[in-house]
Amino acid sequence: GARRFVIAVVLAFLPAAVLGVVLHDFIKTVLFTPTVVCVALIVGGVAAWMRQGKWRRQARALNRQVQGLEGEMEQVRAQAASIALNGVPEAQTDLHQIQGRPGG
Repeated sequence: GARRFVIAVVLAFLPAAVLGVVLHDFIKTVLFTPTVVCVALIVGGVAAWMRQGKWRRQARALNRQVQGLEGEMEQVRAQAASIALNGVPEAQTDLHQIQGRPGG
């Protein structure tokens, strides 16, 4: 359960921690230069912007589906209300036939 999860997280973290300690000076001098930081921010920003566009397209498509379903649900509600107020048309016809009156 939870204990196994914690052990797995610690074991997964250890290689990164060891590499961080061993390569600390390299990371500090090379990866924290203004050029590298700027490029990383720009690349990350462009990637996030592109992904956000994909999310928006997916959201719009889902919204269109929901609106279509809402229209169908409104038709079902109207039919249900009609049945509740007037009964099922076939049942009324059958009832009229049983009672000897013209159906419909």
